[in-house]
Order: sequence, then C-alpha cells, then structure tokens
Amino acid sequence: MAKSTIPTKKEIQGLNEVRAFGLILVLIYHLFGELLPGGFMGVDVFFVFSGYLITSHLINEYRDHGKIQLLQFYKRRLLRLYPAMICVVLVTLSLSLLLASDFRAGIRIQSLAALGWFTNFYEIIVGGSYENALLPHLFVHTWTLALEMHFYLIWGFILSLALKAKKTDGHTLAKYPINGPRKIVLAVSIILGVGTFATMQYLSFGATDPSYAYYATYSHFYPLMVGAIVALFFGHELPVKLKLSLAAGRGKRGQQKLWLYILCNYTSNAILIAFCLILIACLSFFLNFNSAWTYRIGILLTSLATAFAIVLIRFRQEGKTLKKVKLLDYLGIRSYGIYLYHWIFWVVCSRLLSVNATLAGIVALLLSIATSELSYRFVESRFRHGLKRAPKEMTKDEIQKLTNPKNKRSHIGSAGVFKQVASVAILFAVFILPTYSFFSAPAKSSMEMDFEREALYQEISKMRDTLLEKSGHVSASANTYGTTVEEISSKVTLIGDSVALGARSAILEQLPNAAVDVAKSRSMQNGYEMLQSMQTDGSVRDIVVLALETNLHQYSDFYVEACIRLLGDNHKIVLVTGYGSSETQTHSIFARSMSTLYSNVYIADWAKTADEHKDLLGADNTHLGTAEGKVLYASTIKDAIMKAVGL
Repeated sequence: MAKSTIPTKKEIQGLNEVRAFGLILVLIYHLFGELLPGGFMGVDVFFVFSGYLITSHLINEYRDHGKIQLLQFYKRRLLRLYPAMICVVLVTLSLSLLLASDFRAGIRIQSLAALGWFTNFYEIIVGGSYENALLPHLFVHTWTLALEMHFYLIWGFILSLALKAKKTDGHTLAKYPINGPRKIVLAVSIILGVGTFATMQYLSFGATDPSYAYYATYSHFYPLMVGAIVALFFGHELPVKLKLSLAAGRGKRGQQKLWLYILCNYTSNAILIAFCLILIACLSFFLNFNSAWTYRIGILLTSLATAFAIVLIRFRQEGKTLKKVKLLDYLGIRSYGIYLYHWIFWVVCSRLLSVNATLAGIVALLLSIATSELSYRFVESRFRHGLKRAPKEMTKDEIQKLTNPKNKRSHIGSAGVFKQVASVAILFAVFILPTYSFFSAPAKSSMEMDFEREALYQEISKMRDTLLEKSGHVSASANTYGTTVEEISSKVTLIGDSVALGARSAILEQLPNAAVDVAKSRSMQNGYEMLQSMQTDGSVRDIVVLALETNLHQYSDFYVEACIRLLGDNHKIVLVTGYGSSETQTHSIFARSMSTLYSNVYIADWAKTADEHKDLLGADNTHLGTAEGKVLYASTIKDAIMKAVGL
C-alpha cells in the first residue's frame, strides 16, 4: 500500500486549554469540594479527550501504514502512563506514614490495584462508596486511569479489527469523511456508546449509592466513545472533502449556509466554545454525585459539550493560528501528573492542616503542581517516546583518570561525600520508606474491626433473643413505658448505620433491653424498608430510634418523613442527627424540622454534640474514634428517649 504524504501528527492548539478546564473542575471538587459539588464530571472531559486523541492517532496510523501495530500501541501507552504511576505509588506509600494507621489500612492491595489498572473494579468489589467511604482510599482516584487503560486495550483491538474488515487505501481514507472503514468504526462506536450508557441508566436507577454505576468500565465507557466518534470526522487530519467545506464556510455571509458560517466565523466560534465550557461548569455546580440527573443527562451533556468544543476548535484550527493561553496550556500539558499527585497531597494536608480546609487545599494544589513539573521533566518526558539509549562507553583516558590512585582523594572529597549522602537519602526515600509502609500497613482499619466485632455480637444477641422467644421468656409489650432504664429500653427499637454500629456496645450498656439492629452502609431508605417488614410481623416496639444520617442520597428527606408516617402516632420516634459533610449538616436541619411538624418526633442531636467534641471523632471526622465518643453518642440517644417518655 502506498504511503500517504499527509503528515500523521499536527498540534491542535486549544485542546490543552479545554483539557486544563476539566482538570480545574476536578481539583476544585477534591480540594475545595463545597464550591463545586459536581466537579467530578471533569474526568468525563478527560475521557472524551482520550477517546478523541487515541482514535485520531490510530486512524492516522492505519491511513499511513495500512495497519495498526497493536503491540507498539500498547507499548507507547505503557511508557506514557506507567513510569509516572510507579512514581506516584512510591510517593504515596512514603507520605502515608504521616497519616494515622487507619488511613493506611489495605494500602497493599490498593497499590497493587493501581499498578494493575484495576482500581475501579477493586472499589466495586470492596463496596467502596465514591463519596461516603469511611476513610478515603489513597489510590481511589486512579479508577479513571484503570478505565482509560481498559479503553486502550479494548478499543485498540476493536479498531484494528474494524479497519481490517473493509480495507481501503490511505488516500481514500484521507479524502472522504464517510467511507467504508469509518462507517464500520462509527457503527461500533455507537453500539458501545449506547450500550454502556444504557448500562449506567440500569445500574444507577433507584440506587441509594450510584458508585457501582460510576466506577464500572461497562457503564462509564460511553464518554470515550463520544470522543472516538468526533475523531472519525474531526481528527488530527480532516478529510479533504470536509476541509473544502470548511474553506467555503469562511467566505462572506450569503455565500454559504448559515450554520456553516456561524461555526467558521471566529467570533461566533469563540462564543460557542465559551458556551460549552459554561454549560459544563453549570452542570458541575448544580448537580452532585447522588443526584439521579447526574446519570440521566449530566455526564452525557458534559461529554457532548466537550465533543462540540473539540469540533469548534478544529474549525478554528483550519483557519488562522490560535494564540495559546499560557497558564491553561501549561496545566493541560501537565494534567496527568497534577491529577496523579493531587489526591495524596490533599489527604495529607487536610489532616495536618485540619484547622483550615482552604489553606490545606491551596498547599495541596501548589505541591501537586510542583511535583507534576518534576514528574513531567524527569519521568514522563524521558519515557514518552521510548527508552533512551545508554550513554557511550568510557574512553581509555577517562578510565585511567578515574582509576589513578593520585586522583582518588579528589573523588572522595566533599563533592564525593555529598553524592554518597544524597544517594543514601534517595535510596531511603525511594525504596526503604515505601517498602516499610507497604509491609507495615494494617489489613483493616480499627473502625472496620470494630464494625465486624459489633456485627458478630449483634448476630449472637439475635440468636439469644430468638431462643428466649421460643421458650416463652420474653414478656409481651405493656401499654406503659415504665420508670427504670431497663423497663424503658425494653420498649426501644433502634435501627442504625455504621456510626451506630461502632457504638453498639455502648448503646446496649445504657439501653440494656433495646432491640438494636445496626449495619454498615445502611441508608434511610433501607431503614424504611426494614420498618415495613417489622410492621408486618409486629416486631416494632413503642419507641423507634432512627440513627441513619451517614449514608445520604437525594431521597433521604423523603424517606425520613415516610418512616414517620408509616409508624404513625402510636410510636415515639427519635431521629439521630449526623455529623460530617455539609450534606449531612443540611439533612440534620431537615430532621430537626420534623420535631416541630410532628408531636411524637424527638431529636437526639448528635450533630450539635459532635461539633462540641470533635476530638472524640475518628480519623474521617464522622465515625467514633474513642471509647469516650461512643459513650457520649449513646448518652445522646438515651437522653432523647428519656425526654420522649417524659423523664
């Protein structure tokens, strides 16, 4: 096959700026989350770009050489991504020693998952919640890189087969926007895009925690396909027929179609690009992770807006040269390194500078940029185009000079000592610290072990209660609440989440006869479903405590009121307010409002109590980290119950 004379690569000015925009959204979301609750959709900007750039390069390779060399493609991708990934794993392992041991729990498997491009499925397997994790996994952000690597492996193979299915010469591929190979790739892209979009709808529909739908490769693949479709028509090299159409569009108004004139006119083109970016910013501002609209249209609109911005940039590129926005261009080029390092710096800074979250975010940002510069200069640039050759062999004169006894003193002087000390320091930082961190990290955090222990005790208690019921030793419920703690607690049903699970023993010490059912990751919706079942079998006691304020979603307020209405006026209801995120604080305000609307609803205001005793909280600033904290939590619930019964 004759080789095309059209160049295979051309820098498209403006792409780095839009890529930097996506990075900024993610950084604001992670470092200053209150400002942009939906900034996580910046990763979908990255996905569209990856789909676009990779497909463009592969189509160019096929056009110029008549085939796609898959092994070489995979090698280039590994050399582009893996060296920096290895470095960030080593740095993260070292810096994790500055954190409490609970943060390092499970770091061995987490680091291996990151290096194996498996983080997204690891998070799914362990039931990791994107926003409601007990403690942030130190490699959780590498789920995006895992998904991208899956894209490289899958799409490179599929694209190679699709282009082979209907061969054509490079000139035909370069000339026509719609031809045999492009039709096949377009059909495959649409099938994969629509299929994975539908899978996201299925997995996220009605889910209290949409993390599974968000993490999975087979549901979050479609933004990459959107980028691939754009690359078929507006890649690095536009088809000749399309170039001619664009050239016609740059004539005077009245000489071509209106839509083509608007897209090609520099002023209207810039306005449309700005509109795309503003749309993405608005989606990031008004949507959040738990919103159903995020998965129905939010991620899709973000992907389409990014794709349209790329098309507009390509229209401009075919005209006069664009000026770079230097800061955005800089951030775009180094976006990979900044993204890799920002998370560990944020986790460390947010703990060491916990008194000022804004300062912690600024310091983490500056450290991320500085470290990414080092990564770009000394790691990414060295490996991007393949390994460099080893230096040439030393000459005889150089060897004699180095081995001459007269010169030994000069080599072990101050400069030599400095180099030796520096070498030892580098060896210590690069290998010894990460190795120690890797092997010394606990398999589970203290909170997780508390949860498992309390869950086991709970199962034993349920078995004991079942035996007592069968033997007739459980007395029937009386009409009065009683006057002693033992009598009152026998009228209590408590349904709780992981915070209550950690304090289960303390709760039973203060409410010895209460029916306590607590579990990890339980939401208010789960509590409502449990109450429905308990109402059916008549096991709901007179006083119901709902401690379900940690795992919130968009319908949590609805289910709080649904629980109150389900129980009716025959029960005293105690709502335990939660402490932690701003979303939790907002929901606590709603819970307090229920006590003014319903006369049988009372508040155990743990949010207020925890705010006054932050030193008793765990490392995640939500769960209970000390025995004193667990006792105080139980006391808060007990006091609210006593108030409910008039004592």
